[in-house]
Amino acid sequence: MKTVLVIGAGQLGSRHLQALKLVQDDLKISVVDPFQNSLDVAKERFEGFTGQGGNHTISYYQSVDELTDKSFDVVISASSCDTRFEALTKLLAKVDVKNFLLEKVLFNKEQDYHSFKKLLDEKKIDAFVNCSMRTMPFYRDIKEDFINTDLQYFVSGSNYRLMSNIIHYVDHMVYLSGCTDFTVDCSLLDKKYITSKREGFWEFNGTLIVKFANGSSGMFTSYNGGDSPAVIYINNEKCKIVSRESEGKIWMQKHSDEWKWNELDFRIPYQSEMTSKIVTDLLNTDKCELVEYDESMNTHIQLYGPILEHFNKYNDKIDYYPFT
Repeated sequence: MKTVLVIGAGQLGSRHLQALKLVQDDLKISVVDPFQNSLDVAKERFEGFTGQGGNHTISYYQSVDELTDKSFDVVISASSCDTRFEALTKLLAKVDVKNFLLEKVLFNKEQDYHSFKKLLDEKKIDAFVNCSMRTMPFYRDIKEDFINTDLQYFVSGSNYRLMSNIIHYVDHMVYLSGCTDFTVDCSLLDKKYITSKREGFWEFNGTLIVKFANGSSGMFTSYNGGDSPAVIYINNEKCKIVSRESEGKIWMQKHSDEWKWNELDFRIPYQSEMTSKIVTDLLNTDKCELVEYDESMNTHIQLYGPILEHFNKYNDKIDYYPFT
């Protein structure tokens, strides 16, 4: 029987747990969260989730010290970035892991990225990061229209959690362009941070500009006021895309189609839908469509390093990324 561990049973972790119910392989599932209330909610959501998979067994624990299994085929880490490195380091001192599925933001200190990479290399563990745009069919399949081109990527909207969502958009740019090197211009970001919905984390509004080594560029604007929904624009000389996810619509025009606008229905899959496929792929092939750890580490550090410098320039100095 395959073994899967979920670390962190909060809002996102419980959705990952629901997804495991749909996996057709028989699973022995373990869930760890220090808060009994979170475990209770996760259990209720798992048991109430409709869908039929394999014949699963599930156990709940408040500490990795309580785990009875000594090895896991897949570990899903949905804990906060400020506690993730400590939690995973403790886990790897006690059990063997074959594959990690990690949530973004990965860690809140740059050194933790390098230390965790060293652990992965030493223990020969594969790890993938849940930047999911590149796995969604439409966003995945347009790569053929943008790979190795000078593309422009724009997002604008009101208070759409820029610091939290920017990693998804930049990862998608890396995927589409095939380029992994970029610089970040924070000069148009607001100087003063705002409080995030998650306690202990912060956000910025304003405009962030990303310039890639291959000539591609991105501009991401979060307005302080209003109720403008976030809209995504992706363009190059042969293709133009407007994505209005809140409306479930995408418009696309291409040189090859004489620049006629085509309207497409679009739906972001639920996390439970995406995770079931990812876990199934990892169990059967040790691979999945998500970005691998090394590439995502590079993207995280290039992105959040300059943002931290901007934060420290105008606010009390800190030595960690205060974003989630």
